[in-house]
Amino acid sequence: MSKIHQSFLAAISAVSILAVSITPAVASPHAVDHIVRSGDTLWQLALDRHTSIQVLKTLNHLDSDTILLGQKLLIPSQSVDSQSNENGSQGNRSVSAVHATGNNVYTVKSGDTLWGIAQAYGIPVSDLQAASNLHSDIIDVGQRLEIVCPDLADVPSYLIPVYEAAGQKYGIPWTVLAAIHKVETNYSERRSDVSSEGAVGPMQFLPTTFSAYGVTAPGQVGPPDVGNVYDAIYSASNYLAQNGYATNPELAIYAYNHSNQYVKTVMMYSNI
Repeated sequence: MSKIHQSFLAAISAVSILAVSITPAVASPHAVDHIVRSGDTLWQLALDRHTSIQVLKTLNHLDSDTILLGQKLLIPSQSVDSQSNENGSQGNRSVSAVHATGNNVYTVKSGDTLWGIAQAYGIPVSDLQAASNLHSDIIDVGQRLEIVCPDLADVPSYLIPVYEAAGQKYGIPWTVLAAIHKVETNYSERRSDVSSEGAVGPMQFLPTTFSAYGVTAPGQVGPPDVGNVYDAIYSASNYLAQNGYATNPELAIYAYNHSNQYVKTVMMYSNI
């Protein structure tokens, strides 16, 4: 190959690299840019913006939870309810706010598949197809899909103050406690609920686990009671806190029930 030919190819490569480096990322019309600052974590960004870690990872094509200082991320735009609560604690969110953030619009990007999007949001492919009136698995870049996420619209209103108080005491979002209660027993208060693995009561504790993490809720008397819904909720909050929820929510939820699908479901219901 001649030196002139080599120089010509090198010049083309340099121009190509430069073009790639200066091409701006195309943002979804339903997302805003965020530059990662010192102290930011993917979990905290998801919590602050009332979205989920999986949504952020899908939106930004991230393979892990690691983000770097100065990195540009796309963050889903917030609803009116989310914005009004931006400076409030997660524990003070109302059921209507949880319900309002249950639906999202996702813009298809290059490399996306219907199955991958459904997995990221923790919903069946069939639900995704039904919500967007799709008749096959074929999707196109730029296509907007309606995401109907599970929510906590059916949470018993009288239990919300219990979730909130237990969450505030141990630093757990009340929606996480409500989501666990929903997934475990559909908000049951029966002490007679026993799983095939021997988990007991409203929040489905194994007796050995409850003996280590059980606490008596304020206003209750006597030792912790696994069948008492108030004790059970406070004990679940204590368990999550002691299993590192503050630093790794997903791992703490996984410790509660060793299932990746369980973690996805709880996080989706709780909208974190």
